[in-house]
Amino acid sequence: MATSVDFSSEQVATAGPLQWPIPIAFDQGGGIPGYGYEGEVVLSAELVLKDENLEEESVLLEADVAWLACKDVCILGEAVLEQRFPLPRVARDKAGAVLDQWGDRLPRAGGETPGLAGKRVTGDWMHDGINGTFSVWLTWSDSPSRVDWFPHPGEALKITDVKVRTRANLTRLDFKLRRLILKESPTVELPSILIIENRSERSGYSELIEIDL
Repeated sequence: MATSVDFSSEQVATAGPLQWPIPIAFDQGGGIPGYGYEGEVVLSAELVLKDENLEEESVLLEADVAWLACKDVCILGEAVLEQRFPLPRVARDKAGAVLDQWGDRLPRAGGETPGLAGKRVTGDWMHDGINGTFSVWLTWSDSPSRVDWFPHPGEALKITDVKVRTRANLTRLDFKLRRLILKESPTVELPSILIIENRSERSGYSELIEIDL
């Protein structure tokens, strides 16, 4: 279960998508990969005030938050958060420094993944066209110390049996895929995050995997 943040201030501001820092991987059991965070994490979103609120002295923003915290057992948590912000300009405080710190851990969207020299998909769908087994072969111009892969199948896909192996300048991503929502499209798109480690640096990049039907 992913953390959810539902901004209940639609009359005051419009919220953009949540920004997720680079996660870590863990096993949920049953061959299903899990992704999450240890200790603490900061999620952020851009809020754009509506024109009719720009002349106010302050605005009250509210959000319903739900999360799942796990160790030996998993506990569901929830809270209603609210904060009043002065206008027209919010003074920069300790929160700004925290956002800067966690902003450096966000995956970099758009553009090409640095060092990725080639990407090839092999495998096939079963006769039903719903289930398939695939491998993605990534070739690097320089050999990374480690590569992690975080696919985001969304509601349309289910992914299991994920294995990531890197040797020298070649990374192989193996997985099984099931289509939960059938769409009339020549390809299945699997949004992903590639995490590349070189020495002590760990960086994340958005990478789209396209699989022909």
